[in-house]
Amino acid sequence: MATKRKRTPRPTLPEGHGPDVLLDVDYEEGLLFLVLKNIGAQPAFDVRVRFSRQLKGVGGQKIVSAARIFQGLSLLRPGKELRVFLDLAHLLFRRRKRNQFWARVTYRDRSKKLFAERFVHDLDAYRDWGDVRRMAGDDHR
Repeated sequence: MATKRKRTPRPTLPEGHGPDVLLDVDYEEGLLFLVLKNIGAQPAFDVRVRFSRQLKGVGGQKIVSAARIFQGLSLLRPGKELRVFLDLAHLLFRRRKRNQFWARVTYRDRSKKLFAERFVHDLDAYRDWGDVRRMAGDDHR
């Protein structure tokens, strides 16, 4: 008879006590942004983001995932949000068939404890959202 092993719960700080950094995607009037934010109560140090693949944006002209801000940010204070322009949604969807990616965010707290979390995103979730500016009569696109 096989024995079952209990999983030891991962030690966590009480809610709201440490840094908590996430990478999200924001859609605003037809523009897509990558958002790096510390939603925790303490600063995060040595913040880094590693992407599952290159994310080309700015009309396909720039590898946004290689931006210096993702390579190592010495400090991200509580509540701080950094928005990095990814692309115009309609241009991204026109040129790209594969819109899924993951991002692994690592950072440290004041005691140098390492935290890591993986965020999975599917940009196709925004494919059918409207662009307010285009609907408002901007016909020259």
